Amino acid sequence: DKLNTYITSDKIVLLMLLILCIIFIPILFKQFKKYKSKSKLSTKALVVPILLGISISLIYNISVFNLNNIVFFTHNYDVNNKNLMITVITSAILGPILEELIFRGIIYNKLKEFNKPIRAIVLQSIIFALFHDNILNAIYAFMVGFMFTYVYEKYNNLISSIVLHISLNLTIVLMFNIIIKNNIILNFSLVIISILTLLILNNSIKKDI
Repeated sequence: DKLNTYITSDKIVLLMLLILCIIFIPILFKQFKKYKSKSKLSTKALVVPILLGISISLIYNISVFNLNNIVFFTHNYDVNNKNLMITVITSAILGPILEELIFRGIIYNKLKEFNKPIRAIVLQSIIFALFHDNILNAIYAFMVGFMFTYVYEKYNNLISSIVLHISLNLTIVLMFNIIIKNNIILNFSLVIISILTLLILNNSIKKDI
């Protein structure tokens, strides 16, 4: 019965997101066309956000998971029976697309029209954080809101921030069961690899500035 409840809940979330996509994506796409860059999207503008999203997601989630094992403060890593495919579609694909179209594509660009860039970034990050369900997720959303905006501005294309957001969410969805097995060697190795990846990306980005 509990499993059926989870699956039913997942399907309801999927249905709601599909309805929202059908209703809002045509409207949001008009705004996207208004703000999107006329320049061609480069391979680097896709690869860098993907690697950045994977690395940040692994470092953050493995660190928080281990801290949570020492001093419990979140249920985010509780084992659940949610349908993986539905979770991928909702949390890792449709959700990020809608959120980037709304928060970076519309809200941020509107805020930039009558605010200094840094103030617009802070305000949209706060608004983005307020749409998350608990304090920990809100703090995380506030921080990554800066990262999404930075990537959007750097590559002058909303596709880059969408790709970053998807890779960030998709990583934890796919790696969740591996992380919670708490294999110390594996988790430590993933963190080290992720840190090295970030250092390489940082040097690469600096060369472009």
